Amino acid sequence: MFSYLNLHPQQKKVRDCVKRAISFVSELPYEQIAKELNELKKETKSKVFNDNKNWKEYVSRKGWEKLSFPSEKGKVRMNGERFCEQFTKGTYLLRMAGHLTAVKDGVIYDTWDCSQKCVYLAWKIK
Repeated sequence: MFSYLNLHPQQKKVRDCVKRAISFVSELPYEQIAKELNELKKETKSKVFNDNKNWKEYVSRKGWEKLSFPSEKGKVRMNGERFCEQFTKGTYLLRMAGHLTAVKDGVIYDTWDCSQKCVYLAWKIK
């Protein structure tokens, strides 16, 4: 359910989960995503590319189907592991607690195994 993948051009481990995840799911080069997010900062008045307002605006413009996983009293929250078990086909961008990651065909692609983190939102990539 987890496969190591680092799309950073120099394989650095830095706080760039937004760029890595969006690059993977959109199948666009990391450098292009970085440029587009940085250009969007001017419009969203964000100081950093990974500001929630900035990347959420970027994702909303893609027209991907948004799925929500709110907490329900007495029920176990959705996490990456359960998401992968339930969504075994397709490509998704997952908004987790303090993190963004990519899932394809039930496998998380990231630089670390975030499968135990809660999933709040997901976007199904067309």
